[in-house]
Amino acid sequence: MQNDNKISFTKVNHDVNGNPRYVTHFLNLLDAEYAMPGRFGDALYNAHKIGGAKYRAKWYGGGIVFSTYSLDALVREINEATGRNYSGYICN
Repeated sequence: MQNDNKISFTKVNHDVNGNPRYVTHFLNLLDAEYAMPGRFGDALYNAHKIGGAKYRAKWYGGGIVFSTYSLDALVREINEATGRNYSGYICN
C-alpha cells in the first residue's frame, strides 16, 4: 500500500484496446495535507484529473486503476496532483 515515499502498483489485465493497466491504493492519491483514511472521493477526484478510474474488482479493495505505457510519467503526474514526492515500483 503506502510507504513514506514509495507508491506500489499492481499490474492487472490489459484494457479492451490492449493497453497495460496498473492499480494502486486510493491512499496514495490523497493530497499531502489531507491524507486521512476514508476520503476515497477526494482520491478519486485527483485520479480523474490524470486519467485514473475506480477499480471495481473485489479482490483489490480501494483501488484506482490507470492505463499507461510509462509508469514513470504516471508517478510524476501523481506527484503533481497530490503534492507528494513518490517513486514508484511494481509489486506482484
